[in-house]
Amino acid sequence: MFHPGSPRFLIFYPPGKQSIPPALPQRQPPADPETVSRVREILFNLPAERRFGLSPQARVLFEEFHQGMYEQFYRFDSEVQKMLDPYLKRWSPYVLKLAMLIQPFIDPNSNEISGDAILSGVSIVEYAIQSTTFLFRNELGETAHRKKQRQVLEFIAKRGGKVTWDQLLRSHRLDGGKKDYAYVVETLVESGQLVEQKASLKMDWTYTLGDHEVEKVGKS
Repeated sequence: MFHPGSPRFLIFYPPGKQSIPPALPQRQPPADPETVSRVREILFNLPAERRFGLSPQARVLFEEFHQGMYEQFYRFDSEVQKMLDPYLKRWSPYVLKLAMLIQPFIDPNSNEISGDAILSGVSIVEYAIQSTTFLFRNELGETAHRKKQRQVLEFIAKRGGKVTWDQLLRSHRLDGGKKDYAYVVETLVESGQLVEQKASLKMDWTYTLGDHEVEKVGKS
C-alpha cells in the first residue's frame, strides 16, 4: 500500500506476538461517557481555521528532535539512506502536524503549541521511524535476486555501460552459471534496465545499460 517515492503517510510496524489470537471478537468495556463527551465537545468547537505558534520549550524540543533525527540518518549505510531519504524530509513536519492535533486536548483555548504536545508528536513519529527503518532494512530490504541484478549492472557500468554475453559470463559475478546469468539478464531487459542487441553468435550478443541506469551512473 505504499511506494517509496510517495511517502505521504507514516508507517507503523506492529511487533510480532507469540500468541494465539482469539477465535471470536472480544467484548470491549464501554467507553467512559464523560471522556467521550469531552472529546466531542473539543472536536466540534474547533474553529474552521486556527493559527498556532510554538512555545519556547516546544521550539527547543522540536529542534532537538530534528537535529537528532538527521544525525541518526547519517549513521546508516548508504543503501539504507537511499531507501529512507524520501521519508526523512517529512518526519519533522509530521511532528508539528500531530502536535497541532494534540494541543486542543491539552488546552483547547491555547493557540500556542506546548512542549507536551511536541513530545506527544515526537513519540508517535519516533515509532514510525523505527518501523520504517526496520521494514526497509529487513522485510523490504534487497532480495537475493535484486542483489544479482545489481552485481550485473555494476559490472556493466564499470566497463563503459556495454558488454558482450561472453564478457558477462567470464565476469564470474554470479555463482549459478549460464542459467543464472540468463534469468537475471532476462529480467533486467524486461524491466528496461538493460538493452539487448542480438548477433549471429550468442557470445557476441551485447547488453547496454538502459537510459535510467545511465542517469544513475552519471549521478553516482
